[in-house]
Amino acid sequence: MSRNLITDLFSRKFFVRKKGPSHKVVSLNATEQVASDEVQKQLDLSEQFKNASDRWMEKNRSLVLRQTPIWAKSLITLLFSLGSIAVLGGVFIRIDEVITVGGQLKSIGGTVEVETPVGGKVETVHYSDGDLVEKGQLLVSFDTREASEQKKTLLKLMKLEEQNLLNKLNTIESQKASLTVQKNVVSQRLKTKSYILFEMKRLVDQGGYQRIQYLESLDQKYSMENQISELDERMAQLDLRAEQIKNESMRSSDQMNNQLNKVNLQLQYQNVKAPARGVVFDPKASEEGVLSPGERILSIVPQNGLFAEIYVPNSDIGYIRKGQDTKVRVEAFPFTKYGELPGSISQIGAEALPPDSISQFYRFPVKLDLERSYLVTDKVEIPLKSGMSISANLKLRDKRLISILSDLLVDQSDSIRNIRQQ
Repeated sequence: MSRNLITDLFSRKFFVRKKGPSHKVVSLNATEQVASDEVQKQLDLSEQFKNASDRWMEKNRSLVLRQTPIWAKSLITLLFSLGSIAVLGGVFIRIDEVITVGGQLKSIGGTVEVETPVGGKVETVHYSDGDLVEKGQLLVSFDTREASEQKKTLLKLMKLEEQNLLNKLNTIESQKASLTVQKNVVSQRLKTKSYILFEMKRLVDQGGYQRIQYLESLDQKYSMENQISELDERMAQLDLRAEQIKNESMRSSDQMNNQLNKVNLQLQYQNVKAPARGVVFDPKASEEGVLSPGERILSIVPQNGLFAEIYVPNSDIGYIRKGQDTKVRVEAFPFTKYGELPGSISQIGAEALPPDSISQFYRFPVKLDLERSYLVTDKVEIPLKSGMSISANLKLRDKRLISILSDLLVDQSDSIRNIRQQ
């Protein structure tokens, strides 16, 4: 085939037809030898290429005709199957999205602070830290000897004050009575003198009586009127003095009554009793110690059960609902050995708490009701205490597996985009 192709090319290159009436072929004898040599070279090269190609095909015939191994086909099939299963699983399989939040156990009813209503010296302390006390049980007894003596002294002073007031008022009343008698006498004399002057004036006007005597009698009348005015003024002063004495006595009585009330209150509360049933916590009182009014003696943690208070981040509160079940783990006891406490959400805070030194984010307080207030291990109940740290697992929602992966990719993409923008 190669020879025919080259001969054809040679014929077209070195022979031409000269158009004319005779249509004779003109041979180019001058270049015939050169063209023949060139064609021979081309034929030799073509033959060499064909021989080299045949040798390569013979050498690599086993490689070209070799079939794909079975294990490779199986691997490809397996990878394809796994990929298909993964895609289908990502679409149809749903996974719960759960968050873990921290919190604390608290006593139902809250901690009861026991304070002393009055101050005084502590005589006896009837409890120890951690004791279980019943409602009405005696906690602290105060030393009342000083208060009792003070009460006796106050009662005596009040009685003396009352007697002193009565004596002063009686004296004033006696003085007023004497002045009243004097006033009555002078008033009677004034009345008589006024009648005499009336008659004397009529005689003086008729010329039957000397005018100077009339004027002397008139001066006596004025003197008696002045006496009556002075007596009235003295009586008014006595009334004012009596009122002042009463006010002073009342103020003194009020002061002593206040002191007596304090003493009575101290005697009344000489024994401080437990307001509720619970466990004594953080006691402050000690025997022979002195307490001020309103000072805290101790705290009582009621034994009415426990509830859990957790704090849910602001970003997750939208998926939390009332009545939702949850599992609570107590950090002091490994859950792998002691298990978890079942509970449910009973209350969700209406407003987020601002960040503080403990939590650096906004969070909502959430209350959890617990089915029990103890853990069980090896058939032994372990009671829990208020203040223990806990963690709770809350189910937010269920999501397709593929959506979780897509969310991760989106978050990663957003992070890269933010880095580029910065």
